[in-house]
Amino acid sequence: MKSSSRRVLGVGKRLAAGGGIEHEQIRVHLVPLAKIESWLKRKSRAGFHIDQKIFAGLYFTARLSLSTEGR
Repeated sequence: MKSSSRRVLGVGKRLAAGGGIEHEQIRVHLVPLAKIESWLKRKSRAGFHIDQKIFAGLYFTARLSLSTEGR
């Protein structure tokens, strides 16, 4: 399998200290939701491709939290 030099940020669940399979070098970042927008902007400027699932997850997180407020 070819290795990729592409830098991608994605969503997932932290299962262990690292992530991926043996040939991948994945670093897991835990970012507070209140700081995610500025963190993603910095990473994008640094050359990371932001996986579109990040934005979808943030959209639905915001929608669900708004719909459950006051319950």
